[in-house]
Amino acid sequence: MDKLDWELTSPEAEKHYSVPAEDKTLGTERGHFLFFPSSNRTAVKDNAMLLSPHLPPTKGTCLKFWAYKPDSSDSELKVWRLSKGLLYQLLVVSELSGPWRRFDVNITSTEEYQIAFEGIKGVSGAVALDDIEYTIGVNCAKMITDVKVPSKRNNAGGVAAAVIVVLLLIATLIALLVYYLRTRSGTQPCAIFIIFFRYWFQ
Repeated sequence: MDKLDWELTSPEAEKHYSVPAEDKTLGTERGHFLFFPSSNRTAVKDNAMLLSPHLPPTKGTCLKFWAYKPDSSDSELKVWRLSKGLLYQLLVVSELSGPWRRFDVNITSTEEYQIAFEGIKGVSGAVALDDIEYTIGVNCAKMITDVKVPSKRNNAGGVAAAVIVVLLLIATLIALLVYYLRTRSGTQPCAIFIIFFRYWFQ
């Protein structure tokens, strides 16, 4: 699907390419961000894909991220929804003209999907990403869109276990009663059972 990779770097560590003077999270040159460089060693239009984990179907999930693309960069950034091997375009980031800019994207999907960030190499310049987050089931207007229906648990196993425990307790009580009465009065077992059950179930 892609030929290149997104790189994790920082302004302090990057010596070969023009990058933001600071990251978005910390606002310092030591902060890190994801970076898609444009190198003479790779062909124009080569791409790099950054994929999220598999996410459940949604009626509205908000994707938030910050992007950086200087005027000197002719590289492209596209955001896709990937479902069953098919790409559905969500956003194209073309001209940003300088500093970090935030984007909010509402995602809807009737099937499991992934979020895909695609960097497409230009002749020069770079693209950077930072603070990528998404809230499953909450759209960008902060409205809950996906209501989870509690699953009904099957309690048959628990009921059966409780019945077995009760029966074991009854059997233990019968055994103790038989032993006690036989040692005390010499009563026959069958008579003991009759006495016990009359007492228990009356």
